[in-house]
Amino acid sequence: MRPFTTILRISTLIPAAFALLLPINSAPAQELGPEAPPEVVKERECFPDQHDPEVESFVEMMTGMYRGSDHTLYVSAVEVPGSAPALYVELVEAGAENKPLRQQLWVPHRKDNRLQVRVCELPLGMRDLVVGMWAAPQLYPRADLGQYASLGDLQVDVGDGRSTGRSRLPMPIAREGAVDYELRFERTADGMRWTDRGTATNGDEIFSLDVMMGPRPGMPGARELDGGILVYDLREGFVGPTPENKDSIVFYFHEWTLDGFLIDTSDQPHRGGYVFTIPNENDAIRSWNLGVIGLRQGGIRRIYDPASATGIFRGELQPFRGGPLPLLTELECVSVKDNTPDN
Repeated sequence: MRPFTTILRISTLIPAAFALLLPINSAPAQELGPEAPPEVVKERECFPDQHDPEVESFVEMMTGMYRGSDHTLYVSAVEVPGSAPALYVELVEAGAENKPLRQQLWVPHRKDNRLQVRVCELPLGMRDLVVGMWAAPQLYPRADLGQYASLGDLQVDVGDGRSTGRSRLPMPIAREGAVDYELRFERTADGMRWTDRGTATNGDEIFSLDVMMGPRPGMPGARELDGGILVYDLREGFVGPTPENKDSIVFYFHEWTLDGFLIDTSDQPHRGGYVFTIPNENDAIRSWNLGVIGLRQGGIRRIYDPASATGIFRGELQPFRGGPLPLLTELECVSVKDNTPDN
């Protein structure tokens, strides 16, 4: 296994991406194709924001980063149309920070005068896109709550600086052969304990987790660069020099539009890492010139450009048809070459 992995396999949408990228002086722009259909929605329900003090207190208590010996949990407040304040929940394992073990949307609400949390699975086309958006919740997609697959409710108890939630009955799920899902959390001053399990129809356990993670002060946030570019790290680099101007960096990459459309990825047969010299000669991807500074070997970084004029398609830079687009890129640094001349 190579030490640094990429986060998704080549999408069947890749060939369609050619419609987004044309040589200069090509035909007039056309609309993007339809999005991939969302997952089956078990129910459509709205949880209006009632400014419930208990809900708001729960959101504030849960928001943050929790780290154990091998796992890290991120809980970030996000805006979702058709819901009260919602929480994006991402649980990752050390060494695979761009491949979350769990991704869920939690919607706290009051039912029968009792605090509960609706647990939802993210739409399939959103999962890779939102990895790490706990650092930049303003980028979280404004998908309606009806596009999420609702699993069920957790009963929540809050008091004495403690918050606990558990599923009373197994929740239906379709993952890795599991059909039933049970979840329990306990938030205390010592941190967060996460316990869950998925079972098959015959009761066999398919997956499970039971981890304790201590609180960490402050949630890591995105850095804003010139032009509204945002940069946030999923994993800090730990080997070799820190890239600066005139250095060359080799990285694996994935590139999306903010609706989850995968434009290009280096995760394809016979394609190695992309070689980029800082700064790029024609400043073709301005966000890369700024965003790769400081990305050491082993690091995984996401770069958001609100108005990117070009992207990579089949390994070549191409201008976007119809003008600049918001673009999200993930870079995983393979190596850095210091091009500073010897004195």
